[in-house]
Amino acid sequence: MLRLGETGLKQLRGTATATHINQRNLRSLSIPLSPLEEQRRIVTHLETVQERIRAHMAAQAETDEELKLLEQAILDKAFRGEL
Repeated sequence: MLRLGETGLKQLRGTATATHINQRNLRSLSIPLSPLEEQRRIVTHLETVQERIRAHMAAQAETDEELKLLEQAILDKAFRGEL
């Protein structure tokens, strides 16, 4: 199996003096895929992670807004001499 790291790409470029990837070799490259059930499992996992990220971002935005309101309230009290 050909690995698509730097070494693998060097194998595809052929023997010409200019560095390029030989299109014929690239087209003949076989890229293995995970079984469909494994792909579905991965998608489900990534969707779960994405939803957690969205929830964390929403919570962070809410916290940021609360901090702005708190800061404003503190400044208002400080300027009125209530602190």
